[in-house]
Amino acid sequence: AFTGNPFAIKLLQLRHVGNQKLTELARAEALSLSRIRHQNLVPVTDAGMTEQGVVWMVMPLLDGVTLRDFVGIHGRLSPL
Repeated sequence: AFTGNPFAIKLLQLRHVGNQKLTELARAEALSLSRIRHQNLVPVTDAGMTEQGVVWMVMPLLDGVTLRDFVGIHGRLSPL
């Protein structure tokens, strides 16, 4: 990045390109998350769709463990 700020890009998996339902769900997710500001959510700073139909989202890159690794260490999370 020109700004020097690390970022992550989330993409709709290529195998799902052409699946209208999943494309619309990914698009709705991107739009919703770009509008929400909450301390427990990573903000989506930009989103769009390529000419090939791949939905993408840009968000800050965070340091830490993945959710999968966290659950592997601490066990399942309570919904509350």
